[in-house]
Amino acid sequence: MDCVEEHPIRRVAILGAGTMGCGLASLLPQFAYDVVLRTRRDCGRVQEAVEATLARLVRTGVLSADRETAVRERLVVTNSLAEAAQSDLVVEALQEEKPLKRQALGTVASLSGRETLLASTTSSIRISTLAEGIAFPERFLGLHFFNPVPKMRLVEVAVTEHTDGAFLHRATAFVESIGKVPVVVRDTPGFIVNQLALACCNRGIRLLEEGVASVDDIDRAMRIGAGHPLGPLELGDTIGWDVVLAALDNMARATGDDAYLPRPLLRQLVASQRLGRKSGRGIYLYDGPGGTRVRSAPDIGLLAPHGG
Repeated sequence: MDCVEEHPIRRVAILGAGTMGCGLASLLPQFAYDVVLRTRRDCGRVQEAVEATLARLVRTGVLSADRETAVRERLVVTNSLAEAAQSDLVVEALQEEKPLKRQALGTVASLSGRETLLASTTSSIRISTLAEGIAFPERFLGLHFFNPVPKMRLVEVAVTEHTDGAFLHRATAFVESIGKVPVVVRDTPGFIVNQLALACCNRGIRLLEEGVASVDDIDRAMRIGAGHPLGPLELGDTIGWDVVLAALDNMARATGDDAYLPRPLLRQLVASQRLGRKSGRGIYLYDGPGGTRVRSAPDIGLLAPHGG
């Protein structure tokens, strides 16, 4: 296998224009990567959503006007998987649904060159199960980024028994090139962070259901007592409860561990589209979708099935 220098990553394709996909699409061009954002939705609307995100970052001082211009010039939004496949790195960032991910990865693998590095941002599905339909699985691994993408520095790099060392080297070099810290982890459901953090989110929901403490006090206790930057309920709102639910379901099936069985209140939040910050309402209230947190929702106690 040739070295990293002989196959530099210059063009990156992202499959999926959700929170993770758009976050990566707004970040990578800042580091001189050309980015192809592949979506099944209307390209114009996705482009507008990305530009609105960029404008907000400029407004809040996170992004300079020069970097915003660089992002716009280096980003292409497309519906074409074939166009996305013609990249040095393809990052799958679709919903946590194994059939959906496997189909997209299998198709793009068949359309791409053997030296194309393929990665999934899955937070809960085994990389080895996603690799089953991929041509040349030695080039496939997990790149688990965290939301919000611009702020969170960790990237879990998940490898299987088939992952070639040269592709792993390319992946970790790429992660470091965008100012993030790669941690290599064996292929296991939830990797390191989600095995711990999502169980904590789920347990926080249970404490709320049982009336042990208020929303604010549960989160305050973990911030002050455990030194966590976010309490478990704040964290779930930030990730999105739909993402948390899908990941917990996957991990519960894969491990048989009751700690990952989603709580009834969590399912109720998702069924009601109270997904957290991205929807403007979850366990907390926000000043709009993707906006600033205002306060805990006053009706959350009514939703919680006490004693569950």
